[in-house]
Amino acid sequence: MWNLYRYRVKRLFLDKSLFFWQLIFPIILGTFFWLAFSNITEKTESLDRIKIGLVKEGKYQYEEAFDRFIDACSSDSGILDIETKDEKEALKMLKDKKIKGIIYVNDEISLKVSETGMDQTVLEAFINEYLKYEDIIINVVQDSPQKAIKMIIDLLKNQNGGLLKEKNATPGNMDVYIQYYFALFAMVSMFGCSYGILNTREMDIRDVCVAIRRNVSPAKKTSIVISDFLAALTIQMVINLVVFLYLNLILGIDFGEHYVLILLCCALSSLVGISYGYMIGLIIRGSSSLKENIGMVTSLSMCFFSGLMYGNMKFVIEKNMPIFNRINPAAVISDGFYSLCVFDDIHMYIRSVLIMFAMIIIFSLVSVFSLKSGRMEAD
Repeated sequence: MWNLYRYRVKRLFLDKSLFFWQLIFPIILGTFFWLAFSNITEKTESLDRIKIGLVKEGKYQYEEAFDRFIDACSSDSGILDIETKDEKEALKMLKDKKIKGIIYVNDEISLKVSETGMDQTVLEAFINEYLKYEDIIINVVQDSPQKAIKMIIDLLKNQNGGLLKEKNATPGNMDVYIQYYFALFAMVSMFGCSYGILNTREMDIRDVCVAIRRNVSPAKKTSIVISDFLAALTIQMVINLVVFLYLNLILGIDFGEHYVLILLCCALSSLVGISYGYMIGLIIRGSSSLKENIGMVTSLSMCFFSGLMYGNMKFVIEKNMPIFNRINPAAVISDGFYSLCVFDDIHMYIRSVLIMFAMIIIFSLVSVFSLKSGRMEAD
């Protein structure tokens, strides 16, 4: 059986057409995803420190408090970067777009900008927020000094994270484009159906001559079927692992730290794709090209609905027809990775794993019954 397995691995590995679509194409597609999405993320989602000019023209009544506010916002962990405090230089830098705005401090606080944008909106929000709290504190101090003490204590707690604490919506990767990579994994796994179809093809004596030689060989048919299946699973697992390592180590895509569970998901998704291919190869009565076309078209359709071409497609379906996401193998595979890398939700992961197990059993049972009925028809 070892020799059967070894020769089958070599046979599948040397199929250049399958090797391209199974490994080279996903790597190329993943690289294009990285080139496109990393650039979009950098331009639209990253928030660098905002360069400003700070000009003092007079004595502000609460200048000491405002100075402390500015010092905190322009510290190493702050969002502001004060480039100059000279008005003439600040105006020139603003005209040349080297700074985003100028904060003037005289009898009142004011902001001068030369254009509109995200940074200018953030600056305006900062100034308005400060002036709002300043006005609240002044009014409370004038009306009730006792309440002012409590408010100051609350503000101090707020400064230390007591009232307002930054918290990510999820503990995992927050990149909104990460779902495309999960859908890519689903595509790689579902393309494994090609190996299942090829294995069934080369066991069908009505299709190719090599099947006749294999059927008349002294090797047990059970050994041939098992070695074929294990060879396909080995090749597909290696392909999944190579794609994962390329995305993770070469392109730097963050998939979290649950590597063991990710590998389990890769193994199960490989089994889903291969068993689906066996089912297609055995239940479809027709030429090899017909079976391969059906396998590829259905697999790509599943991947489309899992978000490969349009990232929000799976969420649209989840909102309107969630049951479809539970029976779509590509969506289930994508959910398995999504649950680990984004939500860090073991319950969602277990649900995906159980659904994949169920799909493998269903595809395998259909394949076995189709194989038996095919033999009975042949007899």
